[in-house]
Amino acid sequence: MVILLLIILVIVIGKSYVNEGKFAVVTGSLTVNASSEGNTSINYPSGFSASNSVVISVGLMVGEPSGYNYSGFYRNSGDSFANAFYRRVNLKSDGIKLMIDNPNDASLTAQYKIVLMKIN
Repeated sequence: MVILLLIILVIVIGKSYVNEGKFAVVTGSLTVNASSEGNTSINYPSGFSASNSVVISVGLMVGEPSGYNYSGFYRNSGDSFANAFYRRVNLKSDGIKLMIDNPNDASLTAQYKIVLMKIN
């Protein structure tokens, strides 16, 4: 009975926490030229800023078959099939700065998904 009560409590608290605007998902795309870095500045969602947010995860997808990759560890050309491109996110006062490194000899367009959590 106690375990069931704890499970219900976690579900209710988790659902309430998300509904209070503590999380935001920012999506978009960035085209990166061959053998270069691509950079973009993204506006914060309403109520979020550099001083009250942390990045929970950053996902990239280049082509639907592989889906989103959240690791960003690129070792060799085979990793490009898993969308494991190196990426960096900085929370600055004037916006979210996203950098994607493209080591390949062709340009790419990456779909990104950045999850922010409000910390205060």
